Amino acid sequence: FVSEAVAVGRTAIEQGVARRVLSEAQLREHATRIIERSRSLTGAMMREGFIARPPEDTGREHGGVGERGAIEDPGSSAPGIPAPSDRRNHPCTT
Repeated sequence: FVSEAVAVGRTAIEQGVARRVLSEAQLREHATRIIERSRSLTGAMMREGFIARPPEDTGREHGGVGERGAIEDPGSSAPGIPAPSDRRNHPCTT
């Protein structure tokens, strides 16, 4: 997701619609920080029961939950998240 965010930022800068002009390194750092924060918050909200875990088949075929090992790897006991050994054989990771 970081690469896509950097590409969008670069395009916005090139088109003159960006509010700030940042270097590629700054774009990458900013995107990484935002994505990691979002994943962390989502994981915390799932752990605390504020939001439900997604159904097992939701989004995986499009790189959603499950990409890079899920939002926060809760281990093999979490419903809807395959155990690490199962992820290797998932169609999106091969």
